[in-house]
Amino acid sequence: MNTVLVAINAKYIHSNLAVWYFKANCNVDCGNIEVLEFSINDNISHMLAEIYRHRPNNIVFSCYIWNIDMVLKLIKDLKKIDNSIKIIIGGPEASKLECDGIRWDFIVRGEGDIKIPTLLRHIKSHSYEHEFFLELGENTLVNDLNTIKSPYTEEMLRRTKNKIVYFEASRGCPFNCSYCLSSTIKGVRYFDIERIKNEITLLVENNVRQIKFVDRTFNCNLERTKEILRFIQGFENKNINFHFEISAGIFDDELFCIIEQFKEGLVQFEIGIQTTNLETLKAINRYSDLTNELSNIRRLVSLKNIHIHVDLIAGLPYEDFDRFMVSFDTVYKLEAHHFQLGFLKLLEGTDICRDAEMYSYVAKGYAPYEVLCNAFITFDEICYLKDIEECLERYYNSMRFTFSLKYIIKCFFDDSPSAFYKAFAFYNRENGFLERSLSSRELYTVFMGFIDSNYKEQMIGERYVVLELLKLDFLLSDKSMKIPEGMNDFDKLEIKSFTFEFLKNESNIDKYLNSFTGIAPKEIFKQVFIFKLELDSRVLRDFVLGDSFITSTEEITVDGHKKEIDDYRLSYDKYDKFNIINIYDELVVLIDYSNKNKVTGLYEYRFIEKQDWNEK
Repeated sequence: MNTVLVAINAKYIHSNLAVWYFKANCNVDCGNIEVLEFSINDNISHMLAEIYRHRPNNIVFSCYIWNIDMVLKLIKDLKKIDNSIKIIIGGPEASKLECDGIRWDFIVRGEGDIKIPTLLRHIKSHSYEHEFFLELGENTLVNDLNTIKSPYTEEMLRRTKNKIVYFEASRGCPFNCSYCLSSTIKGVRYFDIERIKNEITLLVENNVRQIKFVDRTFNCNLERTKEILRFIQGFENKNINFHFEISAGIFDDELFCIIEQFKEGLVQFEIGIQTTNLETLKAINRYSDLTNELSNIRRLVSLKNIHIHVDLIAGLPYEDFDRFMVSFDTVYKLEAHHFQLGFLKLLEGTDICRDAEMYSYVAKGYAPYEVLCNAFITFDEICYLKDIEECLERYYNSMRFTFSLKYIIKCFFDDSPSAFYKAFAFYNRENGFLERSLSSRELYTVFMGFIDSNYKEQMIGERYVVLELLKLDFLLSDKSMKIPEGMNDFDKLEIKSFTFEFLKNESNIDKYLNSFTGIAPKEIFKQVFIFKLELDSRVLRDFVLGDSFITSTEEITVDGHKKEIDDYRLSYDKYDKFNIINIYDELVVLIDYSNKNKVTGLYEYRFIEKQDWNEK
């Protein structure tokens, strides 16, 4: 008996943990088991042919919102080709097939680690009743997770090479957010801590580049969290990264002390904020100390060794467009490395889906069931937010406009990110830029076009500043050194002459480029770029020289009430002490194109002290 376990992932770089759990827990009584992994970008005809080439008696499909349409088409065609093939479906979207007239044979609800192998044994021995697993298959769970065999077999590691490998330390979530499928399962179950350590070690030894924990709230048990994080710190010299979804409200000082010691880029944190509207938080059963969460996120960002990803969800109850933009401003100012603006999905089985009529929800009738409007926000406003999301993705999340965005928002939009993105999204829509993809170089041209077309009269003295900051942003993300049209360029011959003089001095190499010690200046020249940034000293202080922090307290407003929150403000004492800024307001920047920052993804840069670059 041949069984094919089929996973259709959202991206090629993703892998599917479920199908490998199923195969690992099948023994010889289950027959021959094959795993096929595709992505939604693959040709569906190719998928159909590849599945059928294995001459399966049974096919198991893992169904999710991103692949359900493809699964439906494949099932229909496979049944047309050979009606004797038994189709087994499972996963969050499997229940949708019941009402679509799809000719599946078995549906497995709940966790399939044990159910799938058991079903296959029954099919092989012809000892099943056709409805047996429909009746047994409610959302039952594996009580003792340690009875499940590890999915990290030699075959799995070989087949997922160069892909993200997913990992579980627990199942379930301590929270009850009304929009989330995890809320339909109560309680948290844990894998044995020693098993976790052994499996992580196995993955590291097999040169996995990223281990992405799929725990809904990784830090829900602080003591386990600390033990696992201390353990992975031992791999800081390996070329590996660990990704976790965490709650910013579940932290203590000891956990911060552990995190502070991590090597840059070892860990990524994804943090769901979703909204800062207290009425909305109550409506979605998300009870938290918002002030504490925001303070902890600021503190994490200030450490500069962890990549921080934050989320907001548009379309939640009691949050109209204007109130959502209040949440947007608050979260944007946290200065996380990635800010995801997502849109509510009405997933079957969740509380918010059952309460849809109460909030006048209208949603797409097909996956991913995204909200179109509700009693608080119109479809026009949702479309506007979609445009803002695209601009946020292209400009903020690309990390290519770090300095220039900060300057424009502060100086021309009264420090209101939402005001900037509303205007910028409108400009992009009106000029057709959102209807096509743009190259990284075009992004700079569009940005400058927006400034010139809207604020030219105000910018007589400021345009030069924007151009200088755009030049810095470009050079930190693009080593071609070919400045986009319309931006401030530089005298390449002067730069070359100055750079060689600087590199000939061995003390400069030891001080600023010690990884190049002993290498000829001509070879170093190929990997570095040195240029002068000519800016007003106020701009240099407020928007460029910002890499040391001191703790103070800032008042913020949360739903009309003032709250105190830790604020990690910039301190410039170290720069004055080193006398980096001279009377001509020139700052010399050295970019090391051989080395990228593992948190930001930008090339590493340093500021050269005055005494080291004074021209002779």
